[in-house]
Amino acid sequence: MAVATGKSFASRFGVHIAVFIFVAIWTVPTLGILVSSLRDKDQIIASGWWNSFASSTQTEAGRLPPA
Repeated sequence: MAVATGKSFASRFGVHIAVFIFVAIWTVPTLGILVSSLRDKDQIIASGWWNSFASSTQTEAGRLPPA
């Protein structure tokens, strides 16, 4: 005979959804820090980290030597 635990499927499902949302909220900024760490300083200043996924073209940008 199965023992009833008193927890319904709906309450367990709600907990799983809440944990998933919490993990997603935690992961997005962490991904942003990772992507920003791989970008050049000028790219970070010019655009947000989320724009790095949309751009498929590369530009040839060079730095001038110090004056």
